[in-house]
Amino acid sequence: MKNFTDIYTESGTLADFTLGYGKLAGQLLVTSTVVDQQNSTNSWPSFAYSGATGTLVIGDHQMGLAGKIAIGTIGNSRQSILLDGSGAIEAGGNQLGNGKLSLKNLNDDPVVFLSAESCSLTVGCKSTFDKDNTAGQISVCNKEGVETAVLNGANGRLTLGGQGVDGDIIIKNDSDLETIKIFTANGDSAGGKISVCNGKGVKTAELNGLNGSLTLGGQGVNGDIVIKNDQDSEAFRIVSSGNITLGGPGVNGEIVLKNDNDIETIKITGSVGDIEFLNADLAEEFDVAPCALSEAVPGMVVVLDEEGRLVPCAQPYDSSVVGILAGAGSYRAGIVLDKRSAPGRRPVTLIGKAFCWVDAQRDPVRAGDLLTTSANPGYAMRAASHRRAAGAVVGKALRPLPCGTGLIPVLVKPN
Repeated sequence: MKNFTDIYTESGTLADFTLGYGKLAGQLLVTSTVVDQQNSTNSWPSFAYSGATGTLVIGDHQMGLAGKIAIGTIGNSRQSILLDGSGAIEAGGNQLGNGKLSLKNLNDDPVVFLSAESCSLTVGCKSTFDKDNTAGQISVCNKEGVETAVLNGANGRLTLGGQGVDGDIIIKNDSDLETIKIFTANGDSAGGKISVCNGKGVKTAELNGLNGSLTLGGQGVNGDIVIKNDQDSEAFRIVSSGNITLGGPGVNGEIVLKNDNDIETIKITGSVGDIEFLNADLAEEFDVAPCALSEAVPGMVVVLDEEGRLVPCAQPYDSSVVGILAGAGSYRAGIVLDKRSAPGRRPVTLIGKAFCWVDAQRDPVRAGDLLTTSANPGYAMRAASHRRAAGAVVGKALRPLPCGTGLIPVLVKPN
């Protein structure tokens, strides 16, 4: 280069500044002056651009000089974008607007958008090209580069742990005490846990996945369960003293028990103080003679043998009659006394309604007739002789049986 015109040219509305020519790479250096401890003046490049590598370097770490790129408005020193060599990027502020950062894909769609105005980070987008829709995902890795937390916008799922790392959730209060803990299982024999602590950091509730248990209270704290209705009134409460309360101010408590056919069998109503047994009778279990177990079916009339065990009746007007075996037809025992669930025992209706096998081959049965034992094993018949029926009455027919044999409802009551 001989003079300034070798690197500077003007053409029309353009002014060109050219460094380098042929095999010579251009380089632009801007230096700053530094005075050292010996009061010597040294010049250091604070700005360098190399045409050989296409790199721009601002600042010098040896001199402790951090490079900066500031983009601002003309006429004042305020900048709307600042890239600081210390590792910071600032956008917005200085009364110039809210900062924004947008990263776009090849289709010019913003797939990452950070907004200071809404304090939001958006990852993913709906592309202008439907086939290029992008689901957002935020991944956090540990120091080994293993993903330990993933927030996936495709399925709205937060995944913690995996690849040899247990994922846990811990929530603290403003005193830095852990109040909620969610721990994952650790090993084949372990179960996940959710623990909730009080303001003192004491665990007061734990849901254990290993044994499917919920533990409330302990360590000086009483565990209670309270369920409220939509009016904020307590409808259900279990307290650690062992009491269960249903209902309360503005709420009537009620307990309903159903069988496996979804039919209500027992109802306790707090509004009127009633206990309703929705089956038909009160029964009590008795031992059945081994020889009669196969014949002792619900609805049969049974009597006592010489050893005090049940056998089907076999003679008319038998004063050793016990009653009707419960459970025939659509009636079931509402209450069973002395229940032992042994195979050699059967419930007998003591009071209430029960279906009974009745023989009307000789005498038709009308509704209201008294029934007694018959010679047909296990069957009742009409008590034609009230004198002979004394002490041998089975019950009162609630439905007629004009002829033959059949199963009819009978009212059983103490003689």
